[in-house]
Amino acid sequence: MKRLSLWLLWVSLALTVSYANTASAAIFTSLEREVSFCVRGQTVRGVLTVPAEKDASSPAILLLHGFLGHQNDLRVYGTTDGLYPIVARCFAQAGLVTLRFDFRGSGESDGNWEETTFSRQILDAQAAVDFLIELGNVNPEKIGAIGLSQGGLVAACLGARDDRIGSIALWSPVAIPIHTYGHLLGFQTLEKALLVDETLTSPISWGGTTRLNSAFFREMFEIDPLAEIASYQNPLLVAVGIEDPIVYPQPESGELFLTYHPGEEALLVFSCDHIFNLFSERAILDALIDETLLWFLRTLE
Repeated sequence: MKRLSLWLLWVSLALTVSYANTASAAIFTSLEREVSFCVRGQTVRGVLTVPAEKDASSPAILLLHGFLGHQNDLRVYGTTDGLYPIVARCFAQAGLVTLRFDFRGSGESDGNWEETTFSRQILDAQAAVDFLIELGNVNPEKIGAIGLSQGGLVAACLGARDDRIGSIALWSPVAIPIHTYGHLLGFQTLEKALLVDETLTSPISWGGTTRLNSAFFREMFEIDPLAEIASYQNPLLVAVGIEDPIVYPQPESGELFLTYHPGEEALLVFSCDHIFNLFSERAILDALIDETLLWFLRTLE
């Protein structure tokens, strides 16, 4: 284990409070517009957020949402905004372009949720990179990605497969799919999916049910984000919460990415849940956003 990669270890609220908002002081005005692009005949819809007064081409960051999520979900405590709208605004004020979008089958994008697979979402993310480069106001050599949870799995694979990705931040990323989704959706459902080719209804550990095709479950054995990250040599930031009930144990799960990643890297460890306590407080999330922003400003500028 490369212990030098433990760049910052935050396990108390008192430490995170002092960091909040240090990186996100507004320099530019954030400007949003709805955008869309096509992937295999289906429309992917998202929101592009830019620093309005910036004339030169800017670094750009993809924001990849998690399992059963969408581009504007996870309303943050004390606000009417979701997680990624807040990230987008902070990043634009510091001079970075962001693109958040709904994977096909999620949110406002075309497609059916049942058809979701890891490989399908990776393809969507690659198309999003194409879209960013075609804009003209984005520096094609300075593109990064943030992935939350399953979005972290996608971001890790994107970095390995697309050499246009210059820096990545993985927030509570899925490291071992069979472990995470086996507990999340039930190992009995997984076992059945390996025997049949159909759409399965599965209970979710946090409540309710979801329907997914067998292909989603089979890809748990075919796509390995840890093996993929071994092929990604650009800077990697991983952020985890030690009280995460979905991707666990932590920080060991997050450290796995650093074990296999060959390049510059850092690990942030917070005393929080899978989504950084954003439903109940702001301090940890503010610290996470600020440190991630600083990471991209340093590794992409």
